[in-house]
Amino acid sequence: MRSIELNAKAMHTLFCALGSDEYSRVSSCSNTMEIWDKLKVTHEGTSQMKKSKIRILTLNYETFKIKSKEDIKTMYDPFTIIINGLKSYGKIYPNEEVVRKMLRNLPKSWKAKVTAIEETKNLETLTLDELNGSLLTHEMRLNEGVEKEKDQEVANLCLMVIDDSKVTSNLSSSISYSFGEL
Repeated sequence: MRSIELNAKAMHTLFCALGSDEYSRVSSCSNTMEIWDKLKVTHEGTSQMKKSKIRILTLNYETFKIKSKEDIKTMYDPFTIIINGLKSYGKIYPNEEVVRKMLRNLPKSWKAKVTAIEETKNLETLTLDELNGSLLTHEMRLNEGVEKEKDQEVANLCLMVIDDSKVTSNLSSSISYSFGEL
């Protein structure tokens, strides 16, 4: 009798917690275990489906490459989605392997930074978030230098335009003076 009461309370709690779509999927179930199993298959899929998702995510992890001209955030976000997806299915890569994978995928122009990280940091304890922070900081410094170069180029172009306009205005005033005498 007690187990029937507990089952009824648990069913009621589950029904109250579910949205209308999920409720309609499980409303015909006769006990909490049946409800739980149906929700589990609905949200996690069958074991075959899980294996398939793990294979796809593993392939995405193994073939992950940074695209040329891609910034760190654009590379980091999909990489963490892959890693977190694998974790949710129970496939966990060692932290050091994940960090090394990220470092291997950086452009060749980052070789000095990669070497510095490998030599100064303990890759076994360095988290992906800490690595990302370090890489973002380095990227900001690189972009700062590029911005200064662009600013200098713009300033030089402005000076060239100013010099050209002085020459043009001097020429036009002397030409107009020459025409005035004629």
